[in-house]
Amino acid sequence: MAPDGVPDDTVDLTGSAQVTVVVTDNAFTDRNILVSPGTEVVWVNEGRNDHNVRPAAEGPGPGWFDEVDVGTLADGGSGSVTFDGVGDFPYFCSFHGTARRGQRGRVIVVPN
Repeated sequence: MAPDGVPDDTVDLTGSAQVTVVVTDNAFTDRNILVSPGTEVVWVNEGRNDHNVRPAAEGPGPGWFDEVDVGTLADGGSGSVTFDGVGDFPYFCSFHGTARRGQRGRVIVVPN
């Protein structure tokens, strides 16, 4: 069951060991995802531009994770983060957005 405050467009992917978020020019698909602890989220760049996946939270602390940098996501590349703990992990591409607008998304990890 999704916690309060979860956006209506959140895709429930709980129970999957690995999920993919497609990075296109100026968008993440699926932008908001709900996953279980231990899920590996893989971002795959299918766009023409450089992208990164930067946590919106200051780290280390709640909502923080290691950035997937532009070198990893360049030219059709992919990068991943395994989310072991329950929490809300908003992120953005610093080339095409900010923590509050533009190219951004959210990984929400809920208990099994």
